[in-house]
Amino acid sequence: MFDDFTAYVKKCQDDRKEGGGGNAIFPCALEIVKDAVFNRGNPIIIGVSVTAGMLKIGTPLCVPEKENLRIGVVESIELNKKSVNVVRPKDG
Repeated sequence: MFDDFTAYVKKCQDDRKEGGGGNAIFPCALEIVKDAVFNRGNPIIIGVSVTAGMLKIGTPLCVPEKENLRIGVVESIELNKKSVNVVRPKDG
């Protein structure tokens, strides 16, 4: 019976991972660096400082002061002219 239970728990965990478990959004707060807007068109390229949380590729971007107006998704991140996947406050 114990083996059946552990197999069931394992199946539930696997199903959860396949069903969108990798779609978690890690919240963060950003501050736009003054005079660091490099492209105002599509794609928008801006310099930011991460003030809280964790900025990852794929993170949706919104403006809380504008009723959470969604402005896009992080497509790439560069830190000191090197591509990175994650930036935390101490990094940026």
